[in-house]
Amino acid sequence: MIRVGIAHEYHHHIWAEKNLTPETTFRILDNVVFEGKAVMFEKLIYKDIESTLIYPEYDKKYWSRTEPYLKGSNYDMQSKILYGNGNEYPNAYGYSEGYKMVRSYLDLHPETSPAEWTALNAETIFEEGHYSDHYK
Repeated sequence: MIRVGIAHEYHHHIWAEKNLTPETTFRILDNVVFEGKAVMFEKLIYKDIESTLIYPEYDKKYWSRTEPYLKGSNYDMQSKILYGNGNEYPNAYGYSEGYKMVRSYLDLHPETSPAEWTALNAETIFEEGHYSDHYK
C-alpha cells in the first residue's frame, strides 16, 4: 500500500511541477479530476494491488447532489464530495468519480499517453470523455 500511495502522490507532484502557477485555481471538478488522474496512475503502475476504492455503479442519487457544484469552489462541498461524509456521500466518492471520469476519457481516447492525459485540464477530461452520458 505504501508503494501505491507513493505512486499517487508522485503523480500529484509531477502535475504540480509542470502545471501549478500562482494563478492556478481549483474548482471542485478540478480537484475531482486531479485525484482521479492520480488514482488512474496508481492503478496503471500497480495493477494487482487493490487500493483506492472505486464504485463501479453510476449512482444517480449521488451524482444529482454533485453535478450542480462541480464548477464551484465551496470547500465544505468539495470535502464532502472528495472524502465522503457518511451521510450524503460514501467514503472517497470524489476519488472514485474522478477515476471514472479519467477512465471514460481514456475509453474514448485510448491512444492518449499518461503524459498527455496528465496535462489535460479537467474540463477536457469531463467533456471529451462524455462523462455525463453515464447518468442519462
